[in-house]
Amino acid sequence: MDSAPGNPPPPTAGAPADTFGKRATRGAAGLTLFRVGARLLGAVELLIFSRMRGDESMGVIGIGLLTIATIEVLSQLGIRKALIQRSGDIAPYYGTAFTFQAARGFIIALAMFFGAPLIAGWFREPAAAPILQAFAIIPALRGVINIAGVGLERDLHFGKIIAIDVGTPVLEFVIVITWLLIDPGIMALVWGKVVGVAAAVVLSYVLIREPWRPGWSMPRFLELVRFGAWLLLTGVISLLVTRGADFVVGRALTTAEMGVYTLGTMLAVLPMTELNTVVSRVAFPAYSRLQDDPDRLRSAFLRSFLVVSVFVTGAMTLIIVASPAFVTLALGPGWEMLGKIMPLLAVWGACRALGGATTSVFLAVGKPAWVSYYHTIMLIMLAATLVPMARGAGLEGIAWTLAVVGFGAQTIRYGMIARLIGARAWSIYARTFIPFALAGAGVLAAWGVSRTVPAMTPAAEIVVLPTVAGLVYALGLLIWDRAGSIPVIPTILAMAPERFRPGRPA
Repeated sequence: MDSAPGNPPPPTAGAPADTFGKRATRGAAGLTLFRVGARLLGAVELLIFSRMRGDESMGVIGIGLLTIATIEVLSQLGIRKALIQRSGDIAPYYGTAFTFQAARGFIIALAMFFGAPLIAGWFREPAAAPILQAFAIIPALRGVINIAGVGLERDLHFGKIIAIDVGTPVLEFVIVITWLLIDPGIMALVWGKVVGVAAAVVLSYVLIREPWRPGWSMPRFLELVRFGAWLLLTGVISLLVTRGADFVVGRALTTAEMGVYTLGTMLAVLPMTELNTVVSRVAFPAYSRLQDDPDRLRSAFLRSFLVVSVFVTGAMTLIIVASPAFVTLALGPGWEMLGKIMPLLAVWGACRALGGATTSVFLAVGKPAWVSYYHTIMLIMLAATLVPMARGAGLEGIAWTLAVVGFGAQTIRYGMIARLIGARAWSIYARTFIPFALAGAGVLAAWGVSRTVPAMTPAAEIVVLPTVAGLVYALGLLIWDRAGSIPVIPTILAMAPERFRPGRPA
């Protein structure tokens, strides 16, 4: 049986509209604030590890993380997203979803453990085999996380979700750093990540105490899979698009270069894709509620997309101008290539985040196939350019390819989303390319200052250049708000908690 007596009923359909909107705003603000803090801890963790162990050890870790991501994507059927997208009571589906989730995690773990030597051989790095076998524990643990968390996420009750998302990386950080101080080996990072996921499992049951029982119902499983089948195809294509360069680097270049690329991705791409992940977790259930109300759906998307675009391109600007000085200060000599590719990876990360911000709409209205169509086009573009650039220009050539293809492919995606939600294409293009133009102005201003004062130390550069770029970018936003037809500043301020908005009592 899949019955789940005692589960709370779904939110009342007649609840005030602004209640759900406020919940979405609070969820987005809370998730962003706490997850950014958690990711900063993760960045510090990787920097300390890389400085102590070097680029080759980071490359081995990169192979392990890439393997986990690949196998999980190849075996996912979108069950969790199918649950979120459904209307009505989803509690009766929990037992089936959990059983599939647990079985899938166990099978992935077995595949990773016994396939580790073959995978390491393909990457031409035998040292990766024991790392892969240790990492095999992670998908098995993820498979038994409390499935009732899906209900909280769907209804935008993110308090307990935030506690799990924050508690996990904090514990991981403490374990990794302590282990590195005692025994600075590569396994410190490996076992730290394993223990972090184990902590997430424990917290999911301690904090989320919704009653449900494991079970299985084939009709319910097939019902969920009908939506998730397209997500499997989309996930595979998306993996090749977003992580295809990882495979090229890992196979065609050295393990040390894989380490540089992995660290560059963690520092330059993840800050922006993390913001998109947070927004998507809030936007997907919110859009799903509005799928039968095209006007409200269009309005909600245009507001949220504007906010994502402004913050993503702002983060991209700061990363571009701060990267060289940051690498010099944080890692020292020997990491010069990282300073060269991080600005390009930041552009790639921004394009990924902005593209990902539209995915929630496609899924919410039951059009996952459209995501697959777009990713297929992008995959063809990358497949035709990545390998030749890797052979001709190495790691820097790969970074240039990702930046150029990522930026160029956005025009296709925005035309598709405009058609889907019934908006003018220009209204979406403006929300993307104007912030990019302002980012370019900020980067040029910082470059001009660096040329005017060539004797600046890296410590001065990491303060002065981002400040100059940030001020120019912010000034551009103010001019855009005053001169254009899009309410930029009010839309951004509307995302802040009410007590922090202008005109509100403290």
